[in-house]
Amino acid sequence: MFYAPYKFLGFIVCLCVTISIVFDVQGEENKYLTSIVDLPLLTGLKEEIGAGVAFDKPGGRIVEAIAKGAVLQSSVLSFYSSVLPGLGWDLINSDITGSLWKRSNEMLRIEVVLDGNLWIVRYSISPK
Repeated sequence: MFYAPYKFLGFIVCLCVTISIVFDVQGEENKYLTSIVDLPLLTGLKEEIGAGVAFDKPGGRIVEAIAKGAVLQSSVLSFYSSVLPGLGWDLINSDITGSLWKRSNEMLRIEVVLDGNLWIVRYSISPK
């Protein structure tokens, strides 16, 4: 009888996991860029798969990725300003067109450009 609450709790956890898998509660959007797997993607942006490049070389990696979406420019800048420090990135410079970040031996540039009614976000990682 003592274990009945734990069995019920286990049932609820399994039910929640099953519901999230079957109905895909998180949606179809990527949570992270595919070409920069440790860089989160703001909800509302969709990565342009195949539009970027990626090279690994002895001095470090060179990666470029592009995402588009009907989001606010300020939301893009605010999102990365709040998320990137927790991922080890230090802000070097920021203005209304984007930002420049440093982490160990890499530099990350995020540029935000308006194209019609969509914002294009360009991500570039290069060796320091």
